[in-house]
Amino acid sequence: TGDTVVVARGDGTIDVLDVASASLRQRLRGVAAAALHSQTISPQGSVIATVHADGSLRLWPTARPFGAMVGIKGVGQSLALSPDDKSAFVGAFNSQIHVVDLETRSVGSVMKVEHSGVVAPLVVMPARDGEAASLVAGGRTGECHVFTLDGKLQAASRHEGERVQAIVALPATDTLVIADRKRSLIGQRRDGRLLWKTQPGAGNISCLAGTSDGKRVAAMTRAFIILIDPQTGQEVQRWRSSGVVRAATFSPDAKHLVAAQSDGTICRYDATTGSIVSVWQTSHTALTQVAYAPGGQQVAAADEAGHVFLCDIGQSSARRLGMHS
Repeated sequence: TGDTVVVARGDGTIDVLDVASASLRQRLRGVAAAALHSQTISPQGSVIATVHADGSLRLWPTARPFGAMVGIKGVGQSLALSPDDKSAFVGAFNSQIHVVDLETRSVGSVMKVEHSGVVAPLVVMPARDGEAASLVAGGRTGECHVFTLDGKLQAASRHEGERVQAIVALPATDTLVIADRKRSLIGQRRDGRLLWKTQPGAGNISCLAGTSDGKRVAAMTRAFIILIDPQTGQEVQRWRSSGVVRAATFSPDAKHLVAAQSDGTICRYDATTGSIVSVWQTSHTALTQVAYAPGGQQVAAADEAGHVFLCDIGQSSARRLGMHS
């Protein structure tokens, strides 16, 4: 809904921030003794899920006083939530994905990603034109498995290469774009059919971003931002970034790309020309996440120190949400 931001820090603290008032709504201290590996808020906003270094999954309902609903030992560090807020998917170190029922707070089925070892990243591909939503799982040696949300394997592919670094799902065109640590980009259909494979030749790919219409994917390397046609794999354009990009996202209308950099700078680019339209300096700490508000008039970013910054389109300064140490 765009009104809440959740920040998880390595000391086991979670901050829940109200975007409209730029205030701290709640701080959860002592969530776990182990460091947080990953966190997410469910699409309908009813549950915050966290995965910790000790292998525990913890669920926090937002409509009642906060408290751990369930802790699961022995699972890993990647995490995704179903669109209906009913299930959590946790990727483990033993090639498995554990499915947790959020209503009964119990572990249900287990999905297997063959030969993978660590299962990461996990991405939910939304439903499209009669196709149900899918769960896409990457693996350590180039695996990409696609499951239905009830655990049935739809497609299994293995692209010779290194560990999967990033996956972007493009439901509008039923396409997945995968980046591995061998500097390759791979395009495939949801059913596993390979479309193309290419190496942009600009170094390691740190992250991917896709437009909502599925017509463009941006691949971020250490020095360049490269636009790809996800249907053909052809490079459309590249431009030199102003810094090392850690996270990126397209605007809802696909006209701009926002990149969060390791030097604490947020750059907003014209997605057609590659020219910089806006620059916000948040801090001198590396940024790790960035997102557009649904209306496209605000950008939020988070840094490694646990700060969240809100940037208004048309304004030159970024404001920090809440008070964080």
